Amino acid sequence: MKILLALRGNLPSTEAILKQARHKVEEIYLSVLNSRYSSGRTYVHGVDFPELKQIRELAEAYGTRTLAAFNTPCFGGKETTPQFREEFLNFLARLKTAGISGLILTHPLLIKLARETHPEIQVIVSVFTEIDSLEKLKFYENLGVSRLTLPHELNRDPEKLKRLREATRLELEVIANLACVHYCTRADAHCRYVGHSNAEILARSAGDYYINWCDAFRLNQPWEVLSTNFIRPEDLGRYEAIGIEYLKIAGRATSTSWLLRALTAYQERSYAGNLLDLLTQFYPYTDRSSSHPPFYLPNPELTPYMDYLYQCTKRCWECDWCRRTFEQLSRKAPKPTGMVTLQ
Repeated sequence: MKILLALRGNLPSTEAILKQARHKVEEIYLSVLNSRYSSGRTYVHGVDFPELKQIRELAEAYGTRTLAAFNTPCFGGKETTPQFREEFLNFLARLKTAGISGLILTHPLLIKLARETHPEIQVIVSVFTEIDSLEKLKFYENLGVSRLTLPHELNRDPEKLKRLREATRLELEVIANLACVHYCTRADAHCRYVGHSNAEILARSAGDYYINWCDAFRLNQPWEVLSTNFIRPEDLGRYEAIGIEYLKIAGRATSTSWLLRALTAYQERSYAGNLLDLLTQFYPYTDRSSSHPPFYLPNPELTPYMDYLYQCTKRCWECDWCRRTFEQLSRKAPKPTGMVTLQ
């Protein structure tokens, strides 16, 4: 599988990661500075256009393509105005000047505009479009996109993945290392909140309510991680057998050392440590924890349980398998080893 890796977006971090990647990362993606609109995920480091060109040139030296993420799912109706169209077309022109290879988009109107005005720029459809049906797949296929990022809720549904694979010649991509609640009822509201979180709104905010809710949920019910849709490094062959071409490693809000660890694990298709080291939502409880991480789930010991998880029907309200298994496998975390964190 080809690897698409998240980046923080600054030059030192990018160079450190590309050196470690050993010319084996096909694509990197990052956010681009935009003062009016946010993103689909928590906004981290907005790369400006001169910096984007530098990063793209650096990546090319390692045989890696650069993508820009503008995956905001909601613009409050502004996307239908002439002013917004003019701003977006100017944004596309600057991306073209910076020499990026592709653009990750969510909103169908923006996808249509990008394909009509800059057909030379590859468009990857964001995970936030939730392409979980043949009807949605064909809609985006007809817009002329190059690749579809499939919902992480389908990661444990090999039969549906096979049906989607058989229905299109487009490239397909899955996200490896998210631990979002399966079909989370707050996900759409969270995406829209983040999409509207410009600097003015963030200055008045007391923090991200949705992330705070998720943090409390994970701390109080840690076993729920087993019901989420992570992909272990050891299980990539399941997706290759289906014909999935791209593996996306998320983590724009993590440190360089965290990204390097995740990249190495997926490149080597093996990880001997704590599975939660690789999942973005547990970053605050592993690398950023001031004491022992509160959870330790030994990744190798999960191997005999994975067939069951790939056949799970997600009827969690009448099953406590995840709780029992987590309590059986989890253990106290070892002392930190003094990892140096590059920003």
